[in-house]
Amino acid sequence: MARLPGTKKPLIISHRGASKAAPENTMAAYNLAWDLNSDGIELDIRETSDKKIVCSHDDDLFRVSNKKLKISNLKYSQLKKIDVGSWKDKKYIQEEIPLLKDVLSNIPNNKKAFIEIKYHLQRPKKLIKIIESNIKFSQCHFLCFSPEIIKKLNAKAPSIKATLNLRPDDFDNNLNKITKIIKKSKSYGVSLQIRSIKDVKLVKEIKSLGFYCLAWTVNHKTLIKNLIKTKVDGIITDDPEKTKYII
Repeated sequence: MARLPGTKKPLIISHRGASKAAPENTMAAYNLAWDLNSDGIELDIRETSDKKIVCSHDDDLFRVSNKKLKISNLKYSQLKKIDVGSWKDKKYIQEEIPLLKDVLSNIPNNKKAFIEIKYHLQRPKKLIKIIESNIKFSQCHFLCFSPEIIKKLNAKAPSIKATLNLRPDDFDNNLNKITKIIKKSKSYGVSLQIRSIKDVKLVKEIKSLGFYCLAWTVNHKTLIKNLIKTKVDGIITDDPEKTKYII
């Protein structure tokens, strides 16, 4: 499908990898995202009990493994033995929770990693060192719901863009509030949850103020088409193949 005339093409960012088809936050999902020519992947990070940084949305493993265990209570040597793929399809039975460093080292040179921090970041230098050892800073982008963590990351690694995750309810759909939030957190911009056309209109207003803006998690054709018109910087989606076709 041809891109709409007069519009900027947003980045297609695979949410937890190509998670519609493959188990989220696994090497299978990330590799599929690259096979589908995604511009970037969004991945979530947490810390094990022995302080290894791994990729997982939830601390609780029950949803992806049917086991009542928590990442924060396990050593990585224990965690890597847990199957987190067969819940999606039995062909993914060998999938395990990957180390961040292994995911980053596998990213193509012209692609990006949008790293969402899901734990209380006490040692930003450790995270930054892992990134520096495996990927160019220009390929990396931080995401977080915590303004404090965004500020901390900006202080330690100003060359890596750090963007605040927001839901429209966080600022009552008020642009003055969102401007204050961005400036106070020293965020590069916002990553906004999109649930309806009303939220899409909000993206247009945010962009009109000159702010960087990502949209998540967008899978509906109508929302994707309308987001393109707003000049949104990136669309985070479970289905990069469909999104690429629409764009």
